[in-house]
Amino acid sequence: LTQKLDAMMQMMSRMEERCCRLEAKYNSLENSLGRQFEYNNMIGKNQSWKYSTPVHPAEYWETKGYDDDVAEYLSESSDFLKRMTEKMRCGEFPDEYSIDGNEKGIDLDWQESDPILDPAVMDKMRPHWREFADALKQFTPAFGVLPDGCESFFNLMDVQLPGNVAWRLRDALMNKPFQTLRFVNKTGIRNNEGISLDSIMDIVKSNKHLRKLFIGNILIGSDDIAKICSAVCHGSIVELDIQNCFDNGLGDEMVTSLLRNGCLTKLESLGLDSARITSS
Repeated sequence: LTQKLDAMMQMMSRMEERCCRLEAKYNSLENSLGRQFEYNNMIGKNQSWKYSTPVHPAEYWETKGYDDDVAEYLSESSDFLKRMTEKMRCGEFPDEYSIDGNEKGIDLDWQESDPILDPAVMDKMRPHWREFADALKQFTPAFGVLPDGCESFFNLMDVQLPGNVAWRLRDALMNKPFQTLRFVNKTGIRNNEGISLDSIMDIVKSNKHLRKLFIGNILIGSDDIAKICSAVCHGSIVELDIQNCFDNGLGDEMVTSLLRNGCLTKLESLGLDSARITSS
């Protein structure tokens, strides 16, 4: 009887293990089906969507009195945003890197040589940015159907933004589980024509999946260093790159803050390109 009881106990233990495995598979399948349902629902809602803002060729802008460079910028930039927006509305990540396609994301990487435009001219781009931001805001379900091991990224580099667009982008990027974020303001633009550090920190705090953060050409003061370090300490960031962000160089106070608050213990990589370190 004792031997039979031991055998039954072993059999029950094996059955419990199988039940646990089956339950885990069921939960995984249920989560997968839930993500697929949300994705399909997003695609369904976008079936009747149309890009409502007209995209004009450069010749159109030239007839309005703009020179060749400005006309080309307005034409190419608006067409680019339209293509990016349409892909997101179809449930696709617009950009794909690496041979095996395991990096997907959104790459808004403008040309450094593009002209810096008058705010009145930049307002011509506002409707296109609104279309883009609205598409990005509803794009969250697309992350749920990415293949295992796929890295997601968002790049905003060398872009001049019309007024209020930076706020729209900040709102659209909240809670988006990108693993890499790159924000580099265009050199020479006004403060309100790029994304602010406060907006970046709001986006970072809402993203528990973020692993790599790149910030460039955005003025960082001593108080801002503490905000960045806090985001690193309480988040999942392992790579931090700060480029050309210190007007007066990286002095004693900032270096001390970096060294003492504990964020460096979490980082695998810290980049300080063009930081002009002045601290002894």
